[in-house]
Amino acid sequence: MVFVRGDVPSATTAAQALADFGQVSGSLANVDKTNIYFGGVPDQVKQTIMANTGYTEGVLPFKYLDLSLHDSKLTVSMYEELLCKLRNSVQHWTTKLLSYAGRLQPLNSIFFGLENYWTSTILLPRTIIKILNQCCRDYLWNVHDNTHKIYMKS
Repeated sequence: MVFVRGDVPSATTAAQALADFGQVSGSLANVDKTNIYFGGVPDQVKQTIMANTGYTEGVLPFKYLDLSLHDSKLTVSMYEELLCKLRNSVQHWTTKLLSYAGRLQPLNSIFFGLENYWTSTILLPRTIIKILNQCCRDYLWNVHDNTHKIYMKS
């Protein structure tokens, strides 16, 4: 990702720098897969920049490194993909024969690693953090369909 001011000279200079880098390194930017995103740029300037660079205008939201990038504040519903991924990873771990310490190990290594990745890149709402914590608690205490296999002391 390259960020520039929304004017023609900045965008043209950045596109030329990418082209020069591509010639030196042999890693050319694929014009068919490269998009340019604008924020608060007049339509006439957009058209000039796209004509000079050869890139097409992209549409938000889009995914970058498995993160959805939006032009507005993220709502709770936008985190559904994260929640599904984490729930699916927890559901695939078998817990029938694992002790408390055995269930704690995958949580520490895998689940918290995924959660830390997401929290280090974006600010998670309190509601999402509560849902993630509940998912961890349910796995740790072997809860399935609101029935507990292990006694939970309140």
